[in-house]
Amino acid sequence: MPGSVIERSYGLEYGSDKLCIQESAIAPYNKFVIVDDLLATGGTANCVIEMLRMKKKEIIALSVIIELTALGGSKQLNIPVYSEVQYS
Repeated sequence: MPGSVIERSYGLEYGSDKLCIQESAIAPYNKFVIVDDLLATGGTANCVIEMLRMKKKEIIALSVIIELTALGGSKQLNIPVYSEVQYS
């Protein structure tokens, strides 16, 4: 059984979702780089950022494989965003 988790719901273009992070997995660390496959509107990334900040963690950057720049997700985040491929 997993230990205690941090949970947060967030809105999507087509509904809502919820993310969970097991507290013991992040407890020993203070700085994070978030890694994801796709950045669109930034909803998922922003949810993770808020969850980590609730636990007084520092977010260094977001690294994604694909960024859909026309949707402006990186502009919604107040952290550096590094993307391998950008589509307009």
